[in-house]
Amino acid sequence: MKKIIINLLFVFYFLINCGYAQMMSRVAFYDLEGEPRSLNSKIRAEFNSEGLVGQTKVTQLYDSLIMTNDLGMSVVKLPDGRYGFLFYNYTLEPLFVSQSLGFVDLEDTDFRVDIDLGGRKLVLTDHKSHTVGHLSDVDIELVYPIAIGGFTSQNTDITTPDWSDVYLDKKTIISKRWSPSYYKGKPFLRVMKSKNIEQGWTGIGIHRRMNSKLRRSPDSHGCIRMREWDLKTVHAIIYFRDRRYTDISIHKQFGRYSYHPYKLHNTSYQKVKYFSSSPHIRRDRHGLTIYKHVYENPVPIINDILTASNFRTNYVLYDITAEY
Repeated sequence: MKKIIINLLFVFYFLINCGYAQMMSRVAFYDLEGEPRSLNSKIRAEFNSEGLVGQTKVTQLYDSLIMTNDLGMSVVKLPDGRYGFLFYNYTLEPLFVSQSLGFVDLEDTDFRVDIDLGGRKLVLTDHKSHTVGHLSDVDIELVYPIAIGGFTSQNTDITTPDWSDVYLDKKTIISKRWSPSYYKGKPFLRVMKSKNIEQGWTGIGIHRRMNSKLRRSPDSHGCIRMREWDLKTVHAIIYFRDRRYTDISIHKQFGRYSYHPYKLHNTSYQKVKYFSSSPHIRRDRHGLTIYKHVYENPVPIINDILTASNFRTNYVLYDITAEY
């Protein structure tokens, strides 16, 4: 127990000094060092052997997040077909033991999605509060690392557009996309500018990372890339609700409160390749804009874009240079 307390105090001390202590409670166990990461393995081992999380039978386990140092939450599917969020207390020593506190049905939530280009993260926020066992006013928020669009050839913008009040439409979500082949049968969540499909169709979406490891960098052709297990969780939360539309906004910067510890990739980036002959921008066989890889720090360019005259001044500027 002494070892657990020391580990947790270290993590809290680190996050407090980074100014992000409150967001310890919104990220997956596997993204934290030490005991929290080992807890993720124990939860998965218990699920794999018995189909249980916190003594509740589940048929699918998507993700497990730390809420406090003795409270966890897993995104699950129950045997009766319901999707939702299972809350449980846990202890680590002398043995891993968890006890269910309650279940929040996905249908009782009101999620929205916010993409933070400067912070390179996706935030899923439930705008309802819940009572779970003896706990009241429980808020559900999930924070995930992402890769964002590269830079334009003139380095004046990020190729992921900063759109407000757009939509994810279940009718345009592809749960298993195989074409082009690099999607490998994983979800593609298309961003729609209008509830009218013909008028709102865009080429921007949320999909799997393209590299063997997620580069949390300006790295894509405009879409938002995620790790596959994170993408699977986000897809489940958006797709398995009865509600057709989910609000989403893409911000140049979303504020400092929703921290994620996954390392920012600040050693290289992608930018649109400029061709002197017409047309200036060319596309490859998949229809993607042709980029070139630049081995330089993207942070100065990102900062220039975020502080441009058209920057939304109601968002709080914060340090995006740290590697965490």
